[in-house]
Amino acid sequence: MKNSLMKFICISILSFLLSSCSTTRQITIPSTIKADMQQLIKSTKVDAVNYSFHPNSKADLCKYQHTYGGLTVNNEININKALEPLLAELIQSKFAKTERASQNIIDVKIVDVNSDESNATLLLVLETTVTHKNIKNSKQLSYSMSYPYNSSDQPAAIHSFLMKFIIGIDKFLDNEFDVQ
Repeated sequence: MKNSLMKFICISILSFLLSSCSTTRQITIPSTIKADMQQLIKSTKVDAVNYSFHPNSKADLCKYQHTYGGLTVNNEININKALEPLLAELIQSKFAKTERASQNIIDVKIVDVNSDESNATLLLVLETTVTHKNIKNSKQLSYSMSYPYNSSDQPAAIHSFLMKFIIGIDKFLDNEFDVQ
């Protein structure tokens, strides 16, 4: 009887603690383009470009949460930090070099970010502006995703989501710089 009572008390305390627990974790995203994707990036005949990335302060800390039983996991991701090296790698693969004096200008800007914490969704809008041969063109890309529930899938899923933008920008650059 005394043993049963102790087990009940221990289980009750443990259940209470787990039902009110929460933790926060920073999601780290791979910062390179996968080799199979890298091989699909075609280089241009343009020697140099003036490239700049314009982050968005709303993308510094995107939050979302999942609940596992009684445990709430608050996840955080820095979209600026995750996207910037992928864009830099794309530009380095596509062009011989970057230099500020170049008349070929590429600006990539995060226009909008909407991370819905409770619904675990992310909407990201990027705008790429290219000035080549004194002609200025822009293209806006917008994608949304639901963060995966399984925590081990989250970095790969977010990386794949960001790769949609890299592919879209790569195609836009191919078009603007007459890459065949």
